[in-house]
Amino acid sequence: LESVTQAFAALYRIIKGGKESAGIKACKDIIHFLKNGVLSFKSSSDPNEVLVLEPHWEKRVVQKDGKDVKVQAQPAVRSDPNQPVRTENLEFLLDLRSKIVMTEVPPKLEREFKMSRLISSFLDQLQFALDIKDLIFSLFQKGHFAFQTGYTKRIAFTVERSEDEGQDEFKKEYAHLQNELSSWNATIKKARTQYYYLNFFTMREILKLVDLLLGDSKKWRP
Repeated sequence: LESVTQAFAALYRIIKGGKESAGIKACKDIIHFLKNGVLSFKSSSDPNEVLVLEPHWEKRVVQKDGKDVKVQAQPAVRSDPNQPVRTENLEFLLDLRSKIVMTEVPPKLEREFKMSRLISSFLDQLQFALDIKDLIFSLFQKGHFAFQTGYTKRIAFTVERSEDEGQDEFKKEYAHLQNELSSWNATIKKARTQYYYLNFFTMREILKLVDLLLGDSKKWRP
């Protein structure tokens, strides 16, 4: 009977450990991303490629013998220094957001990590990132010289957040891009009014003509 009890207990632990829901896993991922994740932006003709997440999984906390064990917090060694950093795409971020919104936070996670606050912080920062993505794509489409192929920007998630401090970098970047878009729209309107023949071309076509006339864009673009 004792042998049966021990075998059942072991089986129960295995079953219980394997039943971690997608929502609970998403909560644990958020804890990791707020400490180590970086949002990376780039100009692209595909809006789904403008924003990706650098998760830095090599720094994650893992379970070992029922306890949290932190993996050595150093960048993963890459045999090729030119090999790109591993990233998770926009679909991954949106799926993570959906899981979190639909998840009821377990009392244990709430007690240990104040999970509700972390979720709110993550969702706020992610929303800023999505708004920044839209502005970068709009600037690219409108032909802004500084936001064409080659433009990049990286913003790290932050764990601790106050109304004035935690979102500063996101807010500053968002405000900067809004100003850039407003200024560029005014520049386009003025140019099209002054030189009516520009209205026969889209901004992407005008940008291509400038590239053809002036040569290597790296020499004249900001």
